[in-house]
Parts: sequence; structure tokens; C-alpha cells
Amino acid sequence: MTTTNDEKYPFNIEDWKQHAEHTHKPDDPVLGHTQELAKNRVTCVEVVEAWHKWLFRIPAAIHPNLVPPSSSYRAESSGILNPVSVNGNNVYMTAFVPLRKKEDNIVTLQIFKDTQYILLGVMTAEACTEEYPSLDTEDKLWEMVKRETDSVKAVELFIDSVPRMGCYVERRKKLEITDVANENLMGIKTENMKPDNTIGIVYSGFWVLLDVKTLGSGDHLITIDSTGRTYSVGVTLALNILI
Repeated sequence: MTTTNDEKYPFNIEDWKQHAEHTHKPDDPVLGHTQELAKNRVTCVEVVEAWHKWLFRIPAAIHPNLVPPSSSYRAESSGILNPVSVNGNNVYMTAFVPLRKKEDNIVTLQIFKDTQYILLGVMTAEACTEEYPSLDTEDKLWEMVKRETDSVKAVELFIDSVPRMGCYVERRKKLEITDVANENLMGIKTENMKPDNTIGIVYSGFWVLLDVKTLGSGDHLITIDSTGRTYSVGVTLALNILI
């Protein structure tokens, strides 16, 4: 099925939450929630865990959630680890500056043969006691995260003008992350962290895990439009796959 971005997007939030292996079509470059990567039975769940570790270890001064590329035709990646090995699967991690329209948030990304997958962080919510000292239990942290994610009203994803959907991932038990950047994305103070700059987060949200081989060599255009209670994410991603 082909369509243009001007047509009505056919999927809703519940569709994203149910995007599992049995709903996945062979020509769809987006992996379903339970679909396994090439090695070691890794799914979107493990990739999202690795994405969070990647996210919190990047210094704020160069963080892709905070600093847009200096040019739409150049991917700023100096000092940022990519791709990331997730149990033997090489995944290129991405994050985008929020509160922008997709027409004004243009990112170009080149992908080489050392990368098998791409993870796009779309609408995500994280919380930890190190950031919010009054939220001193996992239940309190999860309540905040759930409130944010439940407020997401729409996520629209088009890949080469074809409507697609990603996956929903949640974690209610803390994920321990070490080596968090001193000057980090969330502004968590080092004195609030545990030894080795350690925090413990719970999270939920919407991601897009792409299979580079299924996408195929050449240029691809991805647009994302999403809205929530306190923030939004719009991005136009120009992919150049050099495999």
C-alpha cells in the first residue's frame, strides 16, 4: 500500500502498542515489538534498554535531544558512540530535539555497512529518584512516567510516503545506568547519583526499530509527527544508506 503524507494516517496509539511479530509484514522495514534481531534473540526491549544507557552517557553540550545539527545536510555525531552493539547486533541510536515541527527539524543520516538496525526515539518518558528525590519508590516513578505516556494522543510515522508504526516499550522496574555524564540530558546533579555516576530509571514510550537491509540501499525519507500533554516531537529524517 502506498499513500502520501497528506492522507489520513491509518494507525492509532493502541495499534502501536499491539505492533507485535504477528502483525508485521515481510516488506515492512519496522520491526514489531516481539520480532527478534539477527543475533542472540534480541528484541526491541533490549535495544531500548541500550538506547537509554547511550542517551544518559552523552554530555549535554553535544546531546542530540538538545543540540540540533548545525546543518540539515550534516549529521552531528562527534563524540557520540554509534553504532552501538546490542548483544552482537549493531544499532545506530538516534534522538531528536523536541517541540519542533517536522518541517523545521530536518536531520540527515548516513548509514554504512557496519550498521544493521536503526532505533528512532519518538515519544519517551523516563524518571529516576536521582532526578526527582520525592519520588522514592518505583511505584511513584512509574506513576509519573505512565501519566506522560498516557497523554500521547497521536504518533504518525511515514517511511517513503508509506504509513508505518513502531513499537511501545515499558519498564516498571529500575534499569541501572552507570557512567552517566556529569552534565547530562536531564540535569541530574552528580551529588544525587550513586557511585560511578549511577542512576536507576523506569520508562515507557514509543520507538521505531528499523531493519537497514529491508530498507535497502539508497535514499529514504522518514517523517514523524507526535503530540503529548507536555511535549511534542516532529522530525524529517533523510536517510542515505550506503550498503
